[in-house]
Parts: sequence; C-alpha cells; structure tokens
Amino acid sequence: MQSPQSEPNIRAMRVQGVEWNMDNINATYSEELADEGQRMQFTENNGLLCYVDTEGSRFIAKATEGNRKRLAEAGYVESRELNVPFSSGEAAIEHEIGVRLESIREGVEGVLPPTAQEIVKGKLGVREIEDEEGIKRFVFKYEDKEFSFKSTEELPPLGNVDNSTVEIIGGDPKHKEEGEAQKYISNISTGEAKEPLLLTNNSPRGVLELLARLGHSTQETQQMLEEMSRGEFSDKTIELIDMMVAANQVMDIGKTYEVKKEPDKNGSALVVLALLGDEEAKKSIERKMEHLKDYDGRTAREVEEMERKRKELLETDIDRYADENWDLMGEQDRERRFEEERIRPEDLVVVHATKYEPAKNPDGSHSIQTSYDATGGKTTIRNSIHTALNHRVESHEGGSWDSAGYVIVSPFSDMMKENGTPAGINTVDTWWTRNPGEALRFPNTTIVRVVDEDAKDLIENGEQEILVKGSPYTIADLIKLMEMEEEEQSDSSLGRGLEQAMNFLNQNLNLEGQEYISISDEEFLQILLNQDPSNSIEFAISKILDESGARDRQREIAQEKLTGDVQSQIQGGLVRIATNRAIREKGGEAKPGGNYGWGGSMDASEKIGRLGRTMGLEGFSIHFYSPNHQMEEHLELLKKGKLQRGAFAHLSTKLDAKTRRVIYAEGLVE
Repeated sequence: MQSPQSEPNIRAMRVQGVEWNMDNINATYSEELADEGQRMQFTENNGLLCYVDTEGSRFIAKATEGNRKRLAEAGYVESRELNVPFSSGEAAIEHEIGVRLESIREGVEGVLPPTAQEIVKGKLGVREIEDEEGIKRFVFKYEDKEFSFKSTEELPPLGNVDNSTVEIIGGDPKHKEEGEAQKYISNISTGEAKEPLLLTNNSPRGVLELLARLGHSTQETQQMLEEMSRGEFSDKTIELIDMMVAANQVMDIGKTYEVKKEPDKNGSALVVLALLGDEEAKKSIERKMEHLKDYDGRTAREVEEMERKRKELLETDIDRYADENWDLMGEQDRERRFEEERIRPEDLVVVHATKYEPAKNPDGSHSIQTSYDATGGKTTIRNSIHTALNHRVESHEGGSWDSAGYVIVSPFSDMMKENGTPAGINTVDTWWTRNPGEALRFPNTTIVRVVDEDAKDLIENGEQEILVKGSPYTIADLIKLMEMEEEEQSDSSLGRGLEQAMNFLNQNLNLEGQEYISISDEEFLQILLNQDPSNSIEFAISKILDESGARDRQREIAQEKLTGDVQSQIQGGLVRIATNRAIREKGGEAKPGGNYGWGGSMDASEKIGRLGRTMGLEGFSIHFYSPNHQMEEHLELLKKGKLQRGAFAHLSTKLDAKTRRVIYAEGLVE
C-alpha cells in the first residue's frame, strides 16, 4: 500500500476516526474511506485544507498557496463538495491530536512526518477489542494473519475475539506454574477451523517469532533467536530492543516527541512494520530513537555543567580558605588539609566477593555475570553488579560472604575506564548496571581464591592472585590467624561469630529452661585456643562439648552449628587479610567495613557523596532506594499476582537505558 504522504508533498494529518468536541457534543470523523467520486479532490475553509487521497483517506493541511499548488501538480482538483474537519470550531478530544492540529495550523509548508498511529493504521488492518477485565487491546492484521501484543507474563481473558483459536508467540510465562499457559490456550480456543489470533509477547523474541509466522524470517533473525536462547544478546538484538523501547515509550505528538509512562499501543506493530521493510515505519522509529537518546543524554550534559560549577566552587573555597588561614599553616599542613577535603577516584579500589569463579578474558581481565544473565531471568531480573570500596563486603541482612570462594580486586579508575560511570556509589555498595548479556569487566585484577587442596601456608601470593587455604582448619590455623590479625591491626569477627552461634544454640536447643551451652562465647574461644594445636576444629569442639556437660540429645546439631561457624569465621578472616593485601597492591588503603561507611564513618560517606555528585549521581547512593531495586520488587509482586498493570512501563522512564533494556528483553511491558 502506497503512503498517502508520498503523493502531494504536504505537511498533513490524517483525520479518519479522530474524535472531536463542539458545544459539549462529542463525535468522531468517519473511519470509512471516501467514495471514488471524492478521491483526488481538495477544498479549504478558515485556513485549513482538506484533501482525499487516492485510497479514500481524508487529510487536513494548512491552507497556503504553496500547498494548493502542490495538490494541483499531483493531479488533485478543487471541489466544494468536501467538508473541512476542524475548520468550524471543532476541538480535538485527545490532547496529542490537539497538539498535532495546532502544529498544522501554525506550521511551515512541507512534509509533517506521519505519526506511528497513522503509519500503522495506514499499513495494517486495525481493530480494537475489550477483554473481560475491561482492558482495550488493538488487533492488527497483516495479509490474512491477525496478531495482538501482551506482556510475557499476561494471560489475558479475551473472551470472544472472533478467532477460533489463540496462539502465544514468544514463549510461555516464566513466573507462572508450569502448564498454565497451555491450560489457558485450551480454555480460550473453540477448535473451529479458522486463522488463530497470534497473541505475541512484547519482547524481542516475540517480535522475531511473529515475523516468522508472517512469512518474513531471515537467516539473521533466526540467528538472533538462537543467540537469545543461549542467553546471548548481539549488537543487532540490543538494537531491536532499543527500537521496541523507543516505539513504545516515545510518543510522537505533532512536531514534538515525549517519553511517556503509558506505552504506545501501536509501538510494537510499528517495529514489525519496520522489520517487514516499511520505510515510513523505519524513519518513524529512527526519530523516536533519536529523541530517546537525547532524553538519556540530558544526564550527561547536566553532569558536565555540574562538574564545571563544582570546580569553580572548589577553587573559590580553597582560595578563600588559603587567604584566611595561610599564615597559620605550614606548607605540609596546607597540602594535607586540601588533600583531606576530598576522595579521588585513584584512591579507591573495587572489591567484589562471589561464590563463582570469575571468567578470565584473553587480555587478562576478568568478568562477572549479572544475576539476571546467570538465571536467564527465571528467578531475578537484577542487572546490577555490586562491589565495596577498599574493603571486602561485610555480612548483613542481605546475605553472608564469609564462605565466598573468590574475591576480585580492581582499581576504581580502571573500572570506570572499562565500564563507565557506576549507577550508584558509596563505600559499602558501589554498583554498575549491565545490558542483557553484558558482563562487568574487572581490569588489572588480583583474585583472592580459596583453595581446598593442601596449602603450604594459610595465605600464599601467586601470579595475579592470592591463594587462601580453605577448611578444614586446625587450632594452629586459628592461632596463626589471630596473630596475623594483630599484626595487620585488623578487627576479628571470630568472637562475634561465636556469639551468634551461642545465641542460636541457646534459643533453639533450650532444654527445660536451661541453656544448652553454659559458658560465654569469650570462655568458649579461650578453651578452644587452649586445645592441642594439631587438633582439627571439629575434634576440638567435640571435646569442649563433652567437657561442658552437653547432653547427647540434639548433640549433632550443636556440633554442626559450632564447627561450621568457626570454620567459616576462620576462612572469612583469612580472606579479609588477603583482600587487604590486594587492595594495598592496587594503591589503595584498606578500610574497615560498616553499614553505611568505613567503620560507620559518616565523614567518609559525605566525601564519597561529593565524588558521586561530580559523576552526575545523587551523591551517596543507596541501591535499596533506587528505581532498580523497585524493579526487583515489581517482579516479586508480579510472581504473587499483585502487581498493578502498567507498573513496569511507568518505572521504565526512571531507569537507566541498560536496565530499561532488561525490562523489554523480558517482555514485561504490556
């Protein structure tokens, strides 16, 4: 079908089916095409032209001599039998149409690009259905096949949609019970011989599989599908995701574009048209993608301006401080005073603890997968990787890393060069977001690795790694650890671990109101240290339980709990010391951990916040309060069937581009 705008080169707006209001009366311009006798005609009224193209669609344009000339050159003839929509006081009901109409009235001569709605309605058959929950959906038709879009997790109660059967395109929901999708299809289909409605997931997989059903599969689209099945996302697939984001989230309103929380119902159909080769659809998406790029790029421009103002303020403050205090300060004091005022990127070292061996790249760097990629989105859509600065992360309510077998250490400046600015920064949680299929790269690394095999020493230096002896440990290993902690002036968590173990036993193994272990954790540790150094931790604890008068009942639980905790605390202490050595090797200063700052220091948090602001971040960033964490909470609500419709689309406008791509890769936008 030829585009109406390709005939007369006029900035125009299609008015078929547009709703209007006048004198409190609502009405709609007819959806029907004009009769043959009215085609290739035009007329004007009150500054507006109306013309009917070769296919019977009605358009309005600004009444100018140039537009009249263009119509005449294209073979159109003037007629008084046509009415001119919006020329007699009618007002558009939809805000977007009103803005576009105003741009027609005030615009210059030339071509006004068609909107996504105009392109889709002009190229595809479109009808609207309402499901049993009152949700209105578009059904599109290409040749003899009808299709509609839904989120991957939706099983919409369509009721009677004039199709005998329904097929889900793009895969079953990941977060519903197995077999639920098949049961849904069975219940909604009548079994009559009729073309099915292709109910397509609003995801890249859904769009590509739909293309195949429409008879337009290519070697490239098949390769993209195969890659996605392996959890791989090529540049082409990321480009397709960006097309879907732009087509759905960017609305074309008149001459303007806006990023909207409510997705465009024509968005993914526009993508399908573009992939089918339609040039107008391609250009429309290109314009939307440019606007989305500009929308995301505002942050970068704001950062540059913020950095310029920060430097001016910093220089002004330093000059004023120097003027007021110069005579009171020695040269070394001056230098130290100014250096202490800030934390520089080169002062920082990134530390990431993990239970899984990091992948080694050909250039010697290492990579870590996101949880989203590692699980294929089946359990989580977290696309962020979290690190601590200048210390190994402490255990907290979110998890324990004492048993993590690997710690990866890399200079913060090198991480910035390799991965860009982090999404959030603070001493205990600095994190980067990744595209689907994209790992976080750690350059110039040292790996702290726990080894199970016999080791000569508790800690050994290797090439680009530090080896730590794993369990089982002996009393001699415990004594050596405590000596190393004293030399390093490193806090020991062993006492705290024993206190937690004792509390557990007292709370869970209380017999007839008596404590199961009748000694304090300090006494327990001292008794442990007095055991034969050659004894294993397990054997030594067994002896202590015997000597303490512990009863046989539930003895196995007590033995397992105490032995496990002590072994874990010894390993954690060794890994902490090895990590501190790696941090110093990278030019950083090893710092104590804490909930919100190094050793709980709010001063450190404030300085990190200043550094974050120079990067365009909200200073001292906390993941728990970020839109990224909210996205993870959305998924948990979705699993329980409690997520409000449209929640992911609304949230996507607050997310960074990489995280937004994950939402669309999973097809979570309706």
